[in-house]
Amino acid sequence: FDIGTTTVVGTLMDLESGAELAVAAELNGQAVHGADVIARTSFGAQSEADLETLRVAVLETINGIIDRLLEDFAARDAAKSELPREPCPPTTVPLP
Repeated sequence: FDIGTTTVVGTLMDLESGAELAVAAELNGQAVHGADVIARTSFGAQSEADLETLRVAVLETINGIIDRLLEDFAARDAAKSELPREPCPPTTVPLP
């Protein structure tokens, strides 16, 4: 994950091959509490509840991205399994 001030980006990776399987991005849910890191730090320093609000906001953003990554990957994986395949050659089974 890349958690930026404005945007959070997540990438689903194949750990064996290192291939990128899916990428998703969302606006950082913390943005409503300040446009920049300084404003958000000031907001979070006001109280434990405000700090928890920031934590929950970014976790909800991350969880939303995880959901989208898994949905995108599942949809593409399902589409791959529905691709037309070579027909099986006819076989002759002798009758008893």
